[in-house]
Amino acid sequence: MTRNTPKTDALEPFAGNGQQALEGWLRSNQTLVADSFELARRSLAFSQARLAQDFDLLRVMAGCRDMAELAACQKRFAERASSEYLDYTRDVASRLGTLLTPPRA
Repeated sequence: MTRNTPKTDALEPFAGNGQQALEGWLRSNQTLVADSFELARRSLAFSQARLAQDFDLLRVMAGCRDMAELAACQKRFAERASSEYLDYTRDVASRLGTLLTPPRA
C-alpha cells in the first residue's frame, strides 16, 4: 500500500499573500494559546491564595473569645476578600478584553 501524498499544486493557495495570511493566523493562535495559559496560571494562583487566606481565617476565628471579636474578624476578612476579588475581576476582565480584541494592523 502506498500513502497518498499531497500534490504540490494543493499548496498553491498558500503561496504569496495566502502564505502570509496563514503565518499571521498561526501567530495569532500562538498568542491566543499563550495568553490563555497565562490567564489560567493567574486564576490558579489567585485561587490558591484565597484558599490559604480562608484557612487562616478559620484558624483566627477558632481563637476568638467572644461574638464581638468574631464579628470584627469576619468584617476584616470580608473587606479584604472583597477588595481582592474586585482587583482580580478587573484584571481578568482587562486580560479577556485584550485577548479577544483583534490586533490593529
